[in-house]
Amino acid sequence: MGQHLSTERDSPRTSWVKSFWSFFQTKTRPNASAPSSEQASLHSRQSQEPDAPEALVDRTKNQATESVDEPAGGVDDPSHVDSDGDSDDSDDSDDEERFCKVLSALDQQQLPMLAATLFRQLHPEIPDDETQPSVDEPKYGSSNLVFPLTFNNGTRWALRIPIDGHPGAWEEQSSSGLASQVYTMQLIKRETTIPVPEIIDHSSTTDNILKCPYIVMSWIEGVQLCDLWFSHRTNGVSPEINRQRNSRALQEVASAMFQLGKFTSKTSGQLLPGSVGDHPKVGPTRSLDMAAMFSRWRNDNEEDESPVYAHLPVNSNVKEHYLTMLDRNPRADVCSKGADLFLRQLINWITEPNGMEPFVLHHPDFNFQNIIVSEEGELKGIIDWDGVQFEPRSIGNETLPSWLTRDWDALMYRWTEEMENGQEPEGVWEDSPQTLACYRRVYCDAMAQLVREDRPNNPVDLCQPSLITTNLSIAVNASHCRDHIMQKVFLEIWAAGHPDWANAHEDYTQYNVYDFPEDDAEINAIEKSEDTQGEEELDDGNHEEKGVGGGDEDVDEAVVEAEAEAEDEEDEEGEEGEEGIPRPPIYFKLVDMLGEERMPDELMVTLKRSFEALLVKGGL
Repeated sequence: MGQHLSTERDSPRTSWVKSFWSFFQTKTRPNASAPSSEQASLHSRQSQEPDAPEALVDRTKNQATESVDEPAGGVDDPSHVDSDGDSDDSDDSDDEERFCKVLSALDQQQLPMLAATLFRQLHPEIPDDETQPSVDEPKYGSSNLVFPLTFNNGTRWALRIPIDGHPGAWEEQSSSGLASQVYTMQLIKRETTIPVPEIIDHSSTTDNILKCPYIVMSWIEGVQLCDLWFSHRTNGVSPEINRQRNSRALQEVASAMFQLGKFTSKTSGQLLPGSVGDHPKVGPTRSLDMAAMFSRWRNDNEEDESPVYAHLPVNSNVKEHYLTMLDRNPRADVCSKGADLFLRQLINWITEPNGMEPFVLHHPDFNFQNIIVSEEGELKGIIDWDGVQFEPRSIGNETLPSWLTRDWDALMYRWTEEMENGQEPEGVWEDSPQTLACYRRVYCDAMAQLVREDRPNNPVDLCQPSLITTNLSIAVNASHCRDHIMQKVFLEIWAAGHPDWANAHEDYTQYNVYDFPEDDAEINAIEKSEDTQGEEELDDGNHEEKGVGGGDEDVDEAVVEAEAEAEDEEDEEGEEGEEGIPRPPIYFKLVDMLGEERMPDELMVTLKRSFEALLVKGGL
């Protein structure tokens, strides 16, 4: 089986976060530990995106790519099949509708003619009547359309066309992005042993015989790692053999990704054709603007699934690059503003390594659907380089793969105890937090060995803290995941800085940071009160306004009373919990304090010290 026809599965976030679809692919069911919608409405402070259109939510590919697949996809994961491998006619119809403008512009009769011409140029000894390829039905990824091509001698190619590859949508930045991808893949193939597809031909404009931009590349035989990863549950492989195969794959992937460290830059951006030696030519990039896509859906109330891109300039400032999408899409209400300020502060506390150029080439969708392996876990290829660019080292080539960091995002992570007992999930298989931690250790150990051998004088560890840094980057770029990630990070920060508290609460990952009523009767009573009184104006003289939702709306009386009771209880307990152990402040009160600019200096110092401890610990 080739990489392009493999069964799709949910992606965990790309690399964290390379594409809009990467974050929606079958990952929309919240984790059980996340607050319910009823709880969220009670607290009313948690800023959440409204439910996205089903068509957006279900667009999944398997990433991890974070991801969530060719989420942003490409030739590398174009398949669109359901879990049992059979084509879904309704899905095919939806895909044809999504790609209708490209299909209308494309001259499909020229596909075999173009392929035959290219094949004859490479194999002039083969008679012309044996150079005509068979062209399979197109396979649909999230952002690319792929035509599999097969020749009589067994050679297989893939021809990829981007979803916006038609007149009216294809622009200069699109063209430069495709040219950069081709040039970068050719450079990687020439300068490293990373197994990337060979580029056969490409056109970065619509001025060609197909009438659409395209890339023709070789087909890498093997299976997607996402299809091998859970073989102990899906194919009857013993858990020990499965672990050995997965560990082998992780070690070989680490070796491949480490080689990207050869390509560094003083700035962010994409590599431009014509770069020479140690002085790469770097240009601006474009990135999917997920917040803008949500905003369009909310304002237009239409299921427009066409991508919205943000054009990002070259930047030499690492922190500014990190925060680009946060700066583009600020949130105004007090709680959301506070959460965004908290995120911004954490990123400013991240320390980049000294003695190295600040930016390094990195895979744009570092997920296991883009890793091609043998049945034994031997690395055969790394695909889907669409959008490859220079990233800060703290989220660069030495970071953890996105499928190993899923458990830090409650919105995407779907593991349940039943999966460990072999019960097939409704969506996709997941590893337990303990299993993910073990695989993270395998990958970090492999990367640490490579670092010691290659740069003994600067053995800075970028892999272990990347569990935190990559999730913070996802929180910046994916507003719908932001609050879930930040709540998780907040608890881990507190635990790292207060080991006595963490030891006393071994299940602290389930700790209630929401300050919601936990009794069903209390929840129902408050909901009923909200229903009957929600439209009534509250007396400002009797009720303190809490700044809910960022507007001037008064807070429901029942909610005020519930919060007052919680505050009274907190006052009684003070800042210390059981046995005098400091307990974490309520998360939403923390971000409210930030949003209202009343954060105590002592608490900020505590958080900074605890965050630094977490980066050292790595959260593994």
